[in-house]
Amino acid sequence: MRDQVPTRAWTDMDGWRVLDEAIPRGEADEIAALMGVSEDTVNRWRRRPLSSEDHNATGRRNPIDYFLRLINALYVRNPEGAEKVLDRVMHERAVLRKRHGRGALPTPTEMESALRRIGREADEMADAVAAPPGGPQGSP
Repeated sequence: MRDQVPTRAWTDMDGWRVLDEAIPRGEADEIAALMGVSEDTVNRWRRRPLSSEDHNATGRRNPIDYFLRLINALYVRNPEGAEKVLDRVMHERAVLRKRHGRGALPTPTEMESALRRIGREADEMADAVAAPPGGPQGSP
């Protein structure tokens, strides 16, 4: 199975767009101070990074793109490890939501994400109890 693993575990990312929307104008300095990086670094994360396709871009790779590369690489080599990392991120999110008084009302996107996760888990459970290949259909 590992012979069929792709040689690259990532594709082009667009984390810069997410950060451009997520960081309000005029807040890059505060975000930078909280993260221990320069304001220029945060501003560059919010712009398209230089690439072979765009030689005029003035941004740089950002933490979202690096994180997504990590998750992609883990899924290629160790899917359970990727799930462990994502579970940790979701735990931190829950802690932050509770700390900031946002724990009670999930957004539609959050509900969709939870339902998709539950669906994946249900599929995995169903696969675990399914009849062996070639066995009788519908037998207990």
